[in-house]
Amino acid sequence: MVDDDVVGMDGLRRHLIHSRHIVDFAESPETMTRLVRDNHYDVMILDIMLPYGLSLGRRETDSGMSTGMVLLKRLRAGAYGRNQSVRVVVYSARLVYPGLLAELSSLGVADEDIFWKPGRSGDIVRHLGTDTP
Repeated sequence: MVDDDVVGMDGLRRHLIHSRHIVDFAESPETMTRLVRDNHYDVMILDIMLPYGLSLGRRETDSGMSTGMVLLKRLRAGAYGRNQSVRVVVYSARLVYPGLLAELSSLGVADEDIFWKPGRSGDIVRHLGTDTP
């Protein structure tokens, strides 16, 4: 899970763990970068509205993209190794700009994998199902 709202995401994290998912949590782009370089993931829950970070500066993010979108583009470009094709579930505050849904789709995010905050964590857990060893 990648989200700067540690407290707000605790319910989702606990629901996922209760459903037998193994959960790593990154509250910053820097932590996310380290985790995806060091681990293999089946699913990444990503807040596309992360604040500035990862030395992106304002040039990339002021183009209408939040840090989370930049991270998703870098992930898909292979910048973080073996997680290039990981399933990404977006769970974010509604950020609507022209072409956002098409852009997410072009980055491999399925329409059914997009959830807007505030939402119920149980909806995402049911969507992902129970992890069976």
